[in-house]
Amino acid sequence: MKPSGVDQFASVARIIAKGEPPQWLVIGLDHFSELVCPDNRTTRNEDRQRDEIYERMHAAADYLIKHLQIFSRAGFSEDVAVARRVLPKIKKLIPYRTPRSGGPRPNILHQVCAAVVVEAWRLAHGKPEPRSVQLLTACNEYWLACGGEYRGQDIENWRRDAKYAAAHPDKLIRGVLSGVRLRYRTYVQLA
Repeated sequence: MKPSGVDQFASVARIIAKGEPPQWLVIGLDHFSELVCPDNRTTRNEDRQRDEIYERMHAAADYLIKHLQIFSRAGFSEDVAVARRVLPKIKKLIPYRTPRSGGPRPNILHQVCAAVVVEAWRLAHGKPEPRSVQLLTACNEYWLACGGEYRGQDIENWRRDAKYAAAHPDKLIRGVLSGVRLRYRTYVQLA
């Protein structure tokens, strides 16, 4: 069970900021904590079933995006236009990993954790540093702060996830963190 409130994320934000963190960063890390490590821990079998559902949802969204135009000719053009605008956004919300051949399957929650840290790092410093010991430490500390299970002392366990997150920027996570930063700055200026 993870602790409540944003206090547990201040130390992670300090690592990411390389010093005293801005409050928006702490709030942003708290915002994504439920996505990184939901309270309802699951068994490996349940994880597999969840991953299969995500894969099906991802494929279904692709299929609908591709074939919905059929209904535009049947008098539903306005509804189809709305669906075609919204479906790609929904598809981005579906945790999904690219099918791999060989090797262990990546853990989606580890990838989400690394993506949050990498995008926060990108906003704080302009570019991610996936080889940085500080960034890998931030991934590990964020994972633990969110209630994730201990992955061992070797922060190298995060290198693959951090490299993937740096090579595949998550526009949704960055957009939310940017929005939190902007709203917080606006709030401070108005106060």
